[in-house]
This record gives sequence, C-alpha cells and structure tokens, in this order.
Amino acid sequence: MSPVASRWCRIGAGAWTLAALTAGCSFSPSGDPGVEVDAGRDDAGNRIVVVRDDSLEHFAVVGAVRDGLVIEPWGALAPAAYHAGGLIAYAANTQRFTEADAATWTAVTSGPPAGTGVWVRPLVGDPVGVGLDSGDTWTYWAEGEVWLDAGATTFVVDADDTGFVELAAPGGAFTRVVNARFGVGTGTFTAATEGWHPIRLAVVEGIGASRFDVQLYPGTSTTPVPLAGPRLRARVEHLRGTVLAGWDHTVFQGLPERTISTAPLVDANFGSGAPQGLGIGPGDYWSLRWSGQFYAIAAGTYRVRVESDDGHRLYVNGERVSDEFYSGPQDRSVDVELVAGWNDLVLDHNENNGNARMRLRVTGGPEPGLTGELPASRLRPLEPRRRRLETGFDPIDYPVPDNGEAEAKVELGGLPGATVREVEVIVTVNHNRIADLELRLIHPGGNIALLRDNSDSGGNGTRALRYTPTEFADLPAAGTWTVRVTDNVTGNTGTLQDVQLAVHLAGGPEQVARTAAYTSLVRDLGDGVTALDAVRFGARVPPDGGVAVRVRTCAAAAECLAEPWSAPLTDGSGATPPGVEPRRYLQYRVELTSDGEREPELEWLEVEYRVPAAD
Repeated sequence: MSPVASRWCRIGAGAWTLAALTAGCSFSPSGDPGVEVDAGRDDAGNRIVVVRDDSLEHFAVVGAVRDGLVIEPWGALAPAAYHAGGLIAYAANTQRFTEADAATWTAVTSGPPAGTGVWVRPLVGDPVGVGLDSGDTWTYWAEGEVWLDAGATTFVVDADDTGFVELAAPGGAFTRVVNARFGVGTGTFTAATEGWHPIRLAVVEGIGASRFDVQLYPGTSTTPVPLAGPRLRARVEHLRGTVLAGWDHTVFQGLPERTISTAPLVDANFGSGAPQGLGIGPGDYWSLRWSGQFYAIAAGTYRVRVESDDGHRLYVNGERVSDEFYSGPQDRSVDVELVAGWNDLVLDHNENNGNARMRLRVTGGPEPGLTGELPASRLRPLEPRRRRLETGFDPIDYPVPDNGEAEAKVELGGLPGATVREVEVIVTVNHNRIADLELRLIHPGGNIALLRDNSDSGGNGTRALRYTPTEFADLPAAGTWTVRVTDNVTGNTGTLQDVQLAVHLAGGPEQVARTAAYTSLVRDLGDGVTALDAVRFGARVPPDGGVAVRVRTCAAAAECLAEPWSAPLTDGSGATPPGVEPRRYLQYRVELTSDGEREPELEWLEVEYRVPAAD
C-alpha cells in the first residue's frame, strides 16, 4: 500500500510529535473527504482502493454528525470532556450591550475576552478571575449546560445593571428565557425530558454596584436553588490550560475563586506578593490548586521535579505522588506513571510567609523532547473526577459555656454521586483550658468522628486545631457538616471562633462522556463496486472503554439513511463487515464508550474495496 496522510509531522531534525501539540504544523479544515490510495489490482484485474480518514480536515467535514464527541486538534475522535460543577465564563472591559431585551449573543461574544474563568455560583459584586481591570464598565458572560428536571422550571434573575438567560433543548436552538434590568425578571423553560440542557447568560455593568443573581425553581418546588455547581457542567475541548483555584487561606479554607490559566504548568514566581485576579489579599497565607489533564504521547515512567516555597502536593491520575503541603520550601524529584492519552494532574501550593514560588518540570521520560514545564497546548482545564475538592467555612463566633456545647455548621453543595475521599478540618477555639474540650465532626448523615477528647493537653488562649478524620470515607459529601465543641469540665468558658472544612471527593459526574458517536458523510466509492474487503482502524482503548465501527452501503446516496448498520466491528486489524453488500455508496459510524474517566480515542480509519479497472 502506498503511504497515506498521517496525523504526525516532523518538527526539526529527527523529532516527531503530534501536530496540534506543537507549533510546527497547522491544520486548515477543507472538507476533504479523506485520502484515497490505489493499492494495486486483484487477480481479476479489479482495482483495490483504500480510502483513509486520519486528520482533523478529514473528520471535521461539514455534514458529519457528532454526538457527545470531540475531534481532537491532532485528528482523533474521542468522547467530549467536561468540567463538572460550573460554566465557562468570560469578560470584557467594555459594555457590549445596554438593554437586555435588545441584546444578542453575537454582540456579547463579538470580540476577544479579557480573560476566561468559571461560573460556580451567582455573582455578588464584580466577577473575579476573568481579567477585568476595574469595577465599572464591563460585560460578563458564561455558557455550558444545566441539569433540568422534566417539565417547567422557573428562572429568577436579579441584575444590576442588566442581563439575560437563554436555554435550549438538547440539539435545539436557544430561546431567551429571562431579561432583567436593575431588578428582578422571571421566565419559564419547559424541558421535554430530564437531562442536560445548553445554557448561556450575560450581564453588563456600567458604574456603581453590580450583581447577577440567578435562581431557579425546579418543577413544582416552592424553594429556589441557585444556579450553582451541582447542576452545571461545561465542555472544555476548545480550551487549553488548567483550572486555577485560589483561596485566601493557607490550606484551602473558605470559598475559592477560579480562573483558566493558559500558562505552562508551571513556573510561577510570586515574590513577596500574591496571585492577581483571584480575590487573594496581598502578601502571605494563601493557597492555590492547578487542576487539569495532560496529554502524553508515550506511556511510561516520567521523572518530574517539584520546587515549592512553601509547601506542595502533587496528584497524578488520582494518586498522591508528592506530599509536602505542610512543609517549608521543598525541592523534590519523583517518578510518575503516565498513560498514553490524557492524564489527570492536580498541583497544590501552600504559601505561609515570605517569598512564594511553585515550579513543576519534567526532567526525563520516554517521550523525546519533553522537558521543562508542561506546555499549555497539551493541557485541558477540568477538575479530575478522582481529585475534586469542596471547601466551606463558618466564621461566626459561638460561645462555649462551662459544661456546655457549641456547634458550627458548614454547608457543602457537593456534586451528584460524589463521595468522601479525605477530610481536612480546622477548628479555631479560644478557651482558658483547651484540655477541657472535646471536638467532634458530624457527617450530614449523622456519622460522628471524635477529633479530640478532653484528656489531651492544649494550653489556653486561641488555637487553630487541624484534623484529618478517616471515618467518612466513601460516604456522600453533600449536606450540612457540623463541628461540635463540648466543655465537660467545670470552671472555664470559651468561644468556638471559626470552622474551616475541605472535603476531597471521588466519583461524581463523569469527566468524559460515557458514550459518543461519529457518523461520517455518505461516500461515493465509484460505479460497480465488486467487493467490500476490510475495515481497519487504529485506536487507543483503555480498560472499561470500547471502540466499535459500523458500516452500511446503498445504491443511491439518499437511500443510506434507511439502511441498517452492520454489526459492530471491534477489531481494527481488518475484518470484512458482516452482511454488508458491496454497493456504490458507503457510510460509517464510530461508537465510543468510556467509564466516565478514561476516554478511548480512534486515531484513523480506512476502508478497502474493489472496483472494475478503468482500462
């Protein structure tokens, strides 16, 4: 067989890499239906023809149907990837509309954004993490999907200055549901079935105060819920980089702000200051988390070096591979195992005082040329399913009476189906004799962990006490968590000053679609097809994933839609499609399945057939 187009290209002398992962190659989709190769003749004189699709321009033709599927920039088919718990948000430092009822989505998105972030909860005040440079004269918009119950859902929007919300049925066109201007607007959207529905929203601010509070009443409920994390998700295949979350506290306490970082992962030197644009105060005592996935061309053992001032934690594919989070400045090298394809990465940074720096570098591994920081072009921003994080706090002071109790409560929204992996809790108390106190953490379901008993020492005054109970592993994370302080020794009183809770999650919503499909255009093989010999494909299939190809043929292009698909072909080495007649027109369908975490990837597909020779 003659050489055919490849999704690989040469960069420099002797170095090979994926086209879209470097700056050395570019794609310009042209609608080319694929590469056709004359592969010789059979004994009867028929031409043997192989037609092959293996690049972005081959798969991304107008008219091909994609269901829950993405065509990667380097030309592979894979299930769509989702950031769970938020919408992708953007902003501009100008007003792109003035009246909601006259605003169009085209006008809102008419120019490049100042920055990209994540909507996880309604806005109160100016948005953070989207590149705005002042509190006045801006436009903010966000898009993704919202989970709706079947039937009518009422949306309530409180906007200052003015904003709107639009929704669509899956695969349908958007409709305006709510307009609001300097106050409250309401509207109703009716979903034919429960499930994920496309949503987009925008708000514009002139001067003065700003807000954009979006609430919804699901079904017949009389209690509103915010348009917030558990009901939201957004596709991220069009984005590169990582989700960067920041807390104005050293150990992930309180509510974070998020942005999409398009910088390599990572060489960040903050000096004696703090990260900008994440709502973190100046100077010291804050923490960061970079979350995303990295695409590795070659599977194997990679050597990485982490340099941090102060502490760090590094997770790869859900496993903690370096834990120096509560240490001082660190410089560590560790070996990590990467699979071919997308790998989960989470990097945590803890700053106490003094200078702040975080650096992650690859120093060795099976992929030639991959050294230094991970390039943003090979990162995509989603929080991995096995290492999501929910944080909350209760800052209210509660008196602890002599021989009495005090309770603080932290509400966590959680994500549907997510369970507890680890818990970190910090309890700040002021007491004349801390040894008198017992502390308990109570799960929303009623399970209790004793954090400390009153036989412990502890001194007096104000103390921040940190615990990592293990009793709640695999329990649901969402709900109201309670910290109970009990004084059962006579003679002293005190105050429960502050409770900070960080719950590390496992499971929950999928990070890649569980099913995805690609249906090609109907292809004209030529007149007089005498045989359909083989369908071959190259694929990367992880455990609990699958790739199957079906084909159908027809005598006239318009008739293919009525023809049944063949039985699935799961071996890409070159089987003859069972029960498929050799006819002039052919169409194929690729079906991908995943476990919600690891995606299969079809890299190329070719069909071999025979037609009479022209001479």
